Amino acid sequence: MKKVQALVTLALITVLSIITHNIYGFSVLAIFGVLLFFGLMKKPAGAAFEGGIDVELWHNWIKEKFWADNSFLNYARNADEYVIAGKVVHIPQAGDASDVEVNRTQLPAAVVHRTDTDILYALDEFTSNPRLLTDADTILSYNKMDSCLGQDRRKLSDLVAREMAYRWAPTASMDYIINTTGGNIAAHLPSATGNRKLLELKNIDEAVARLNDIDAPLEGRYALISSRMHAQLVGLFAATQYKDFSAYLDPKLGIVGMYNTIRFVMRSKVLTYMDDAIPVVKATDAAAVAATDCDGILIWQMDAVERAIGDMKIFEKLKDPQYFGDIYSLLIRAGGRKVDKDGDGVIAIVQDVA
Repeated sequence: MKKVQALVTLALITVLSIITHNIYGFSVLAIFGVLLFFGLMKKPAGAAFEGGIDVELWHNWIKEKFWADNSFLNYARNADEYVIAGKVVHIPQAGDASDVEVNRTQLPAAVVHRTDTDILYALDEFTSNPRLLTDADTILSYNKMDSCLGQDRRKLSDLVAREMAYRWAPTASMDYIINTTGGNIAAHLPSATGNRKLLELKNIDEAVARLNDIDAPLEGRYALISSRMHAQLVGLFAATQYKDFSAYLDPKLGIVGMYNTIRFVMRSKVLTYMDDAIPVVKATDAAAVAATDCDGILIWQMDAVERAIGDMKIFEKLKDPQYFGDIYSLLIRAGGRKVDKDGDGVIAIVQDVA
């Protein structure tokens, strides 16, 4: 393909040289040389080259990989269209509907004015530590790009995902938290000690019942489950149940199975709760896992949670004389919330300490 493009370019330059010669009388060879020089100076599309990188290509790379790593964020209300300047979410919010009656007997009816509000929240800024690339001028391919900054992008994407799960997680009310009730099993969170109660199917059934109680739509129910808790879940199924569960496996969408209206998405880590009378979720930037901390499963109906993605940028500092190379860093702005002020439609199943 490159050879064909080169031949086409030479042919075009030759034709332009002859036409220019016929019009202005300039030497064909001179014109050909000038056009060939500028043709060779053209930067190849999608490639990196001396003097910097193709920033737009790298931006697309960040976005593509971000969604591949965090498929569960697709299963929420998307507020991207309300992002202002890549940094703030502003959503006009309609007020409550007026009351209605059957066979009204009192006239005139009371007149009410709807009070509209605005939802406004800033997106968090996630950044990677600057990385030095001493051979930046040789980065010519997508694979090489992924190799050089792939680790930073993966860590950044993981932090965004964990922060979003934290924003959606219920806390401070047992109306939205269900403790596990099974037999004893050793704690699996890093640094956690002692035993925890196993997950049981009836715990998930209870979560489904609570979603049913608020008339949450049957479609669009999801659970984010850690790999260790997923192993416990699979261990609960009889052969026929597991066949039904795994029939919904869809790696491209991140779905590992479906049980009782809930589609499950698996990650290595999801939520960490403190062992309190009413479990409290730990922030993503909290200190190391405590001995009594517990793993949690996040369950939601997709209209009950919201996410917004703003800026995705790559920064560069070329030919730094102190570091003898080029320096790059990544930035993502993202945020999210529970849509209902009370947290309806979002439930956590939290390990109980045995």
